[in-house]
Order: sequence, then C-alpha cells, then structure tokens
Amino acid sequence: MKKSIFLTVLLLLSFSFLGIAHAKKDNNYSAKRSVASKEKKSTPPKKKIAEGDAIRVLVTGYYTPVKGQNKYATKSFRGDMKRNGGGKTSSGKIPEEGMVATDPRVIPTGTEVYIPELELYAVAEDTGGDIKGKRIDVYTGSGEEGLKEALDIGNRMVTVIIIKRA
Repeated sequence: MKKSIFLTVLLLLSFSFLGIAHAKKDNNYSAKRSVASKEKKSTPPKKKIAEGDAIRVLVTGYYTPVKGQNKYATKSFRGDMKRNGGGKTSSGKIPEEGMVATDPRVIPTGTEVYIPELELYAVAEDTGGDIKGKRIDVYTGSGEEGLKEALDIGNRMVTVIIIKRA
C-alpha cells in the first residue's frame, strides 16, 4: 500500500514538472537555449540523484539490426551495427528489452528507472559511446520491429524517475 502511494506521488510530481516546463516555454527562450546547448558540452548534475528523484533527460532509442532486413537506419547492416554498439553492451552483455544506456556519472549502472512518457520500467545496463550527461538511450529490440520502435521514440525530452539507485 505504501509503495503504491509512493509511486503515485512520484508520478504526480513528474507530471507537475512537465506542466512547469511547458508553461515556461517561450519561442525566444527555447531558441536561445537550443543554440546554447549545442555549443556547451553536457555535464552531469552537481548533486547526486537519489531514489525517488525525477530528472529531465534527452531520450533516444537503439536496436540490434538483423542481416537481410528490408530497412536500416543508416541504409546498411554494417552501418547500423556500428551505430548501435555492435550488438553488445559496454559490459559485454547482449542487450535485452528493458535495458537503457546512461552516463554512469548521472544514472549509475544497475539503477532501476521509470519513464512515464514511455510507460517503461528499465535498468541502466549500458553506457553507450554518445551517452553523455542527462541523456538516456532505450534498447527497443532487434530487427525491423526494434528499428521501428527506436524511430518512434525519436529524440525528445522525458522525465526519468529513479526507482532504485545502484
């Protein structure tokens, strides 16, 4: 009972963060911010993220290509294998759905997270070559279905709730 109340409160907090962020958005403000964010390297937060904290991160998707697919993101099997980590995580494991790649300075490997916008519970099991700062990469499966789901996730800001910190 306490756990469900706690999760409900966390979800309400995450949605309130979304409302505040949306209310503050102004065309001039967002344009200036996007230019500044491209020039500045992403840095980890100054304070450690604790269990129950909600943070805003950039989310993308990655998948494992299969030889002979009709469609590849880079137009080739080899290109997609290189772009998506070669079929193994940074620790040498084969990726599985429910895994995410994170910057371990922000979200340590082994941390359990919830992403309300994707309705996804996941574990940080990978680091990824391009994953720096407040960014998260969701593993979506293999083959054309994995590619479709990765493309559906796109490249957008989401709220990540820390369920259990490693």
